[in-house]
Amino acid sequence: MDIFVMMIIVPAILAILGLVTGIVYFGARQRGYYPLRHTISELGAQGVPDASRINYGLFLPAGLLLGVVAILSSGHPLQQGIAGGLGFGYTVSALWPCDAGAPLWGSWRQQLHTLGGTAGYAWAIGVLFYYGTFPLLYSFILFCMLLTAIPQFMLRGLAQRIAEGLLFACMLRELM
Repeated sequence: MDIFVMMIIVPAILAILGLVTGIVYFGARQRGYYPLRHTISELGAQGVPDASRINYGLFLPAGLLLGVVAILSSGHPLQQGIAGGLGFGYTVSALWPCDAGAPLWGSWRQQLHTLGGTAGYAWAIGVLFYYGTFPLLYSFILFCMLLTAIPQFMLRGLAQRIAEGLLFACMLRELM
């Protein structure tokens, strides 16, 4: 593996490990938070005790690291698009945290959060469909993301985690 590939892999792995560790840690600390039901963004929702630590210590650094991956991935549109889309989504979610319960409609902050997250996921999934070679998998990722948009869906958090895990796996596959 050459040094340039390592320069891309290191921030990608740091972002993924940071997110997984932070999501598990803060999810376990937060009273009434159920990872199968609640979205990742709800960890940093407005009014949550650790919201600043989660938004600025977890989501923002992950978004910026993924932005670095996207910039360094010039010439590799699939990994660039996935990293850019996810990085954009995490950065927006840090700057405009969701309302409690992550409703589709809510405060102006929730609207920006929803718009940014939707744009980030649409970007990443759109790139997969355009450049990728596994349309059935990408359809499943899209289906999971659509389930995430239904606030009453009891496994909303699980659907989001499956979709994000698969998006990160597709990005890493392209890096290897």
